[in-house]
Amino acid sequence: MSQQEKLTQYLSLLQEKRDYKLNSNGIKEPVKTKRRPIIIELSGLPKSGKSTCIEAVKKLLSSHGFKVRIIGEKAALCSLSKFDISFNLWTYTNFINELNEALQMNEQFVDSEKDDVILCDRGVFDALVWFTWHYKKKSILPSEYNNIKNIVLWERMNRVHSVIVLKCKPEDALLREPAHSLININHSIMKKTVLSRLNDCIEFVKKDFRKTNTSIFEIDSVYNNEDTLKFDVAYKVLECMDEYYDEKIAYITKDELHFQLEKGVLPAKQVRKIEQMELKYDARSKVEGDSGLLQIIPVALIAYKDKTTHKTKVLCVRKNANSIERENNRAPELQKDLFYVGGHIRTSDKGATTVKTMVNALRREIFEELGLSVAISDKVKFKMVYYDDNAKSAKHLAAYIVIYIDYDNVEIKLDGTELVQKRGSTNSGKFFDVSNMPKSLVLESWSKEILTNEFGDVLNKDFIEYCIQMKTFLELFSDIDGKN
Repeated sequence: MSQQEKLTQYLSLLQEKRDYKLNSNGIKEPVKTKRRPIIIELSGLPKSGKSTCIEAVKKLLSSHGFKVRIIGEKAALCSLSKFDISFNLWTYTNFINELNEALQMNEQFVDSEKDDVILCDRGVFDALVWFTWHYKKKSILPSEYNNIKNIVLWERMNRVHSVIVLKCKPEDALLREPAHSLININHSIMKKTVLSRLNDCIEFVKKDFRKTNTSIFEIDSVYNNEDTLKFDVAYKVLECMDEYYDEKIAYITKDELHFQLEKGVLPAKQVRKIEQMELKYDARSKVEGDSGLLQIIPVALIAYKDKTTHKTKVLCVRKNANSIERENNRAPELQKDLFYVGGHIRTSDKGATTVKTMVNALRREIFEELGLSVAISDKVKFKMVYYDDNAKSAKHLAAYIVIYIDYDNVEIKLDGTELVQKRGSTNSGKFFDVSNMPKSLVLESWSKEILTNEFGDVLNKDFIEYCIQMKTFLELFSDIDGKN
């Protein structure tokens, strides 16, 4: 099979993975909402072939119906000296701005206009390589370097899923520099000493990035073998997309618990035991289809104290019908008022501990769904809620916290893909006074338990009675449903 045939065959597979998914019953069905684009960065020495490969990959993907955006390198646009750290600060911040603008635009696009892939010609990895180069040549202090590194590696700034590093010897890079170049070699970075040190910095930065959830890959960039390089890079991009479409989520097995899960809020002792368990990961369709597995879903109730009335108000949202995973055409969140946001733990959320992983997932979900950056301590005490009122609920365990925001100094932007927008008579996006909750709210089990557990002493009496009646109804419905 030729290289082109291999790529074409792989692309056909990826088209199907992009457009279809397996439900919890193992049946293939169309994807209702397009997922966010995968972000892939190419890094390496100047003249290692990054721009050439990016253009080739875009042409390949576009010819097979994938929507591709390129964020080009910014070096050529900056008039500052490449030997000045201000140059690197300029190129890095401009990259971050363009990437964030692209992601924000994608949230506003209809599915047919949304990007499948964002290819970056230099990005966060490359930026840290250059900052490391300045540190190694002692143009910045260790403390300054660490401050910069922490910002670059911060998950809010590093949103790249995969980095492909093109390995290149300084001699090969110099051979690719046009002989007729007008660059003054005395003031150019295209010198063997500079390029050799940059390669050392690449090795240094790889160690830091491997502590993050960004995948790092290396491909040899061999001089005079451009076609092979294009194929290798294209195939690696397809592998990154394949991994991205095979979304893996976290779970624990019910057999590992060694205790019976009761309905409602779990005792603190059971919560701490679950937090000490090691999370496993597998394809979402497999996990959702196995009743012996339990998915931990980190969620947060968003609240604030009204500065005038001093009363607590809590955020309500509704899920878009197309964004909800269903089992036998049913789902607990369908057409319900939810007093939490959050979602599944992905492999990209992995942290040093299960609690850290849960925190990472929750911060990501809050940012994706509400556009809010929140600080959550790695030592936060989660509470957990379990309900088995239907087959889908029985496979999920809510791990929740309450987050108070400074309402006057934040902007909440509901993600149009996941959540119903704040328009007309919908409750989605509205804050409700916990002492005056309307009985017109249509709650599911988790919201009811979280609200009564956290605000039972201030909730209005008629609303508490409504919650109790609903709990009795849900338990009765669950018993009937189980017998059927």
